[in-house]
Amino acid sequence: FPDGVQFLFRALQPDADLKRRVEELEICGSVENRMALAEECKNRQMYAEAEKLYESCLSGVFQSDATLLFGLAQAAVDNQNWNKATDAITRLKAVNPKYHSLEVRLLEARVLEGQGNNDAALSAFRELVPVFVGLEARFRYASFLSQIGQRELALESFNEVIQNSKRFASSLENERFWANAARQSVARIMAGK
Repeated sequence: FPDGVQFLFRALQPDADLKRRVEELEICGSVENRMALAEECKNRQMYAEAEKLYESCLSGVFQSDATLLFGLAQAAVDNQNWNKATDAITRLKAVNPKYHSLEVRLLEARVLEGQGNNDAALSAFRELVPVFVGLEARFRYASFLSQIGQRELALESFNEVIQNSKRFASSLENERFWANAARQSVARIMAGK
């Protein structure tokens, strides 16, 4: 399918990919199929299920697999399971410290934020934003600023996300997501919410 048609297909049949992944796993319980289902669960915001699937893969020859540890860390952060996220990040950094290092640093900043360690989270975000490729880190930094009451800085950072999205005119769906989320956040701040 062309990109636009594929997106429309997913919108009309939102559970088709999930159902297909479950069927594939029922046929063959391979690590590859469990990992594919875990990714689909993350896409559907079923983070607890994704965590369980990733954990089920982390045994035997796969116990130190960087891709699986990274997926587990992402799912745990999104599920706000800070201890599990910290453990997965620690294990990942021990086995492969260079694996998606900027994305891992973003996960670490989010863990610090989730644990209420605001000073450390602020420092982590400030170090990460200038070097992170893409809009996510800047958006998450702006959201954090908004949460801790730094409204003006948050507004400035959200506007930078929007400006950067226009400058690079990214066609990536993920980057458009962060730009749209920044626009909505600016509207909320301006409305005084």
